Amino acid sequence: MIKLQHFKSIIASVSLLGAMLFCGTPVAAAHGLSSIVVDVPFDFIVNGKTLPAGKYHVHRALVDADTVLYIHKVGSGEGTSFTTNAAIGLSTPNKTALIFHHYGSAHYLAEIWTGSNNIGHPLPVSKAEQAAARVARTAQSKGTSTAETGKVSVPAKSS
Repeated sequence: MIKLQHFKSIIASVSLLGAMLFCGTPVAAAHGLSSIVVDVPFDFIVNGKTLPAGKYHVHRALVDADTVLYIHKVGSGEGTSFTTNAAIGLSTPNKTALIFHHYGSAHYLAEIWTGSNNIGHPLPVSKAEQAAARVARTAQSKGTSTAETGKVSVPAKSS
């Protein structure tokens, strides 16, 4: 009798798990298929890799991972995956865009905004970007550089 009750409990648990997976899978798959298309007018650096100017798709690298993204150039195999942090911008306009930090002619991908409920994906600042920022600040404080620094927003669209 005890074995029968234990068996029924296992069957009920497996059935519930199956129902949860069945119901959740279409939502996760549909959510994971959304992507952003952007035409970046300059070479840029993401995850230590320099990518040339051009049209790019940005999307989740894994269906169930919101913070692992993949960017690839349309029509070529050039691309890279990278990790981000999820963020909600309270003062950010509801727009789809990629934000780059630039130091002179070097552009680093810094943020991706989806245009949906002010949800964004800031990238961790790399050691290379930290070094570029430090060099730019030092040169500007000494008055030895005329190179611009700042943020560049490149509009994108959901696809």
